[in-house]
Amino acid sequence: MASCIVVVFSRSGRTRALAEGIARELGAQLEEIRLKKVKNRIPTPGMILRGFKKGELPAIHTDFPDLGKFDEIVLGGPVWGFDIAPPVLSFIEHVSWSGKKVHLFVSEAALGGQRALAHLRRILEDKGAKIGKERAFSTLLRHPKTLQIRGREWAKTLRS
Repeated sequence: MASCIVVVFSRSGRTRALAEGIARELGAQLEEIRLKKVKNRIPTPGMILRGFKKGELPAIHTDFPDLGKFDEIVLGGPVWGFDIAPPVLSFIEHVSWSGKKVHLFVSEAALGGQRALAHLRRILEDKGAKIGKERAFSTLLRHPKTLQIRGREWAKTLRS
């Protein structure tokens, strides 16, 4: 695989465990989308979703590497409220996607993974990205080591 970066947002650590497995298998750099503090605290998912319903995206740190130097991007995040977590959408707004090959993954406790992937695909294609492979992972009652293994298994399919 050409130069690759894995970018992930994770609140509980389960999505990050998947991303760690993917990055390890691909020999890729791993970067995490980080929320900015609001009134000296990290916003809770409830606060973020309430703002999202009003059309607001959460503030994130934008000190991530220049994605222009990577041939492929693996982007992942959790499903919140049957859709992708809004911090991932904030990240998408800060990057030029034209011509980039992007693989997508989401973590779901039970439902919403396919809907979240469809939403991500639509947004990124509208921004000129070329979507590669996609995967929704169930993380309910899964140990982080198990998730890392599942991430590594999926990453092997990205090489073909």
